[in-house]
Amino acid sequence: MSKRIESYPRVRVSGGGHGVVSQAGGVLLVETARRTGPAFGLSAALAPWRKPRAVHDPGKILLDVALARPDRRERPNPCLCTPKPATTPADGPPLSKEEPMTIRTKTPSLLDNPPIPVQAKLAAAWTSFMFLYIYVDYFHLYKPGVVDEIRAGVVFEFDISPTLLTIFIASVAIPILMVMLSMTLPARVNRATNLVVASLYIPFSMFNAVGESWDWASFYGLSIGIEVLLLAFILRSAWTWPRTPAVPAGPATTDLRQDLGQ
Repeated sequence: MSKRIESYPRVRVSGGGHGVVSQAGGVLLVETARRTGPAFGLSAALAPWRKPRAVHDPGKILLDVALARPDRRERPNPCLCTPKPATTPADGPPLSKEEPMTIRTKTPSLLDNPPIPVQAKLAAAWTSFMFLYIYVDYFHLYKPGVVDEIRAGVVFEFDISPTLLTIFIASVAIPILMVMLSMTLPARVNRATNLVVASLYIPFSMFNAVGESWDWASFYGLSIGIEVLLLAFILRSAWTWPRTPAVPAGPATTDLRQDLGQ
């Protein structure tokens, strides 16, 4: 026997299953409550708590929950685990009662790793390069005889002059300006500028070790090595600058360009 009653599921009655009383009886209880009036009474009583845009009837929901109690034993409980009875003596005595089973899983909290813009990477690399560049020149003054040469008017075997000092201030000002330019220049100009300047500063950094003795190889090897690594990072970041795929021109974009041209 099968019959559909409004929005409720189709009733199926068979002699071989366990759902005869729960399915057929549940629908009969719902129909009895609907026709005798409790459903309308519940809806009227719960009307003050019903939101204006609510779709579902609170009285019908409460009635469905109340009538779902007789069918509780027919439905599996997700919080309970029913063990299977033992099939052999080695499995132990059969368990007839339902035992709660708790599964605890420890989910590790992952640290957030947001993507860093290329401009920020370049500015950070130039800042690190600038700090190292200044401190290498500062610690260079601790070498024996360097201060005496400065007092004598000689630096790196060059006579101290306005032209030499202008070259020195320009060599320091360029990395300082690259910190700001890496954050403000347009993408195309920014990429080209970083590639050119970083390429020029690699041989310029290596020039500091020219004419030095092997006794100072560790000092110049470490300082120049870190400077070259920072410049290589700048070159790689600028060379692999992310590109945005070009949008093909269609009828909509063509009309928009014509409208903007007018």
